[in-house]
Amino acid sequence: VDGEAVALRVDRDRDGTIEPQEGDEVYLYFGLRRGGRSYFALDASDPGASPRLAWKLAPGGDFSELGLSFSTPLVGRVKFEESPRDVVIFGGGYHGGWNATGTARVGKDLAADDDAVGNAIYIVDARTGELVWKAVRGSTGSTSNRHYEHADLVDSIPSAVTALRSAEGLVHRIDVGDTGGAVWRIDLPPGESEEHRRDSWFISKLADLGADAGEPDGSQARDLRFFHPPEVVRSHDEAGAF
Repeated sequence: VDGEAVALRVDRDRDGTIEPQEGDEVYLYFGLRRGGRSYFALDASDPGASPRLAWKLAPGGDFSELGLSFSTPLVGRVKFEESPRDVVIFGGGYHGGWNATGTARVGKDLAADDDAVGNAIYIVDARTGELVWKAVRGSTGSTSNRHYEHADLVDSIPSAVTALRSAEGLVHRIDVGDTGGAVWRIDLPPGESEEHRRDSWFISKLADLGADAGEPDGSQARDLRFFHPPEVVRSHDEAGAF
């Protein structure tokens, strides 16, 4: 286990003490980095008891695009139904390491080719691990409330994401870079209509700063790879906040 752990902490009476009998909760989330392709959630709400494994995510099903779990999870709240929901947001991970027999490098540890896994953004329910929404490679646009595709999402995303939150504490936008030198913006405006996620949540390419040797006008020197999240500075001028 080589991934940083983050926590969801719910102190319902805000007295600074976690009291599970009062409904207080603590969940811990972490990935494995080069240790594997899984994410884990531990329910550590009772300080007098051993933590309980709440859920584990591994490649397959809704999470078939998972790479090495490099992306440090981000805990936040989004709104697509009547009440906000606690969620965990993370990148699809790093495509690298060794093949199954340990005889050859794969993915970005081998070359600069498009990635078979890791090229995704996931949002899951913080308590159950159920998929809330994901962006993956495909024909650009929404296919359902839980699935968005973008044709240019071809490179793995090992970075943590950076969130913009509203005054109510809702995550309404995230930004992240990938291992192809692209920077992505994911818009998650709040709402509660039946098809809100399908109609209103989307991913777009904010910048394309890299061009590896296999691309037009590319070179090894322009093979840019983002492993760390961007910083966001909020300010305002006469036109308003930005």
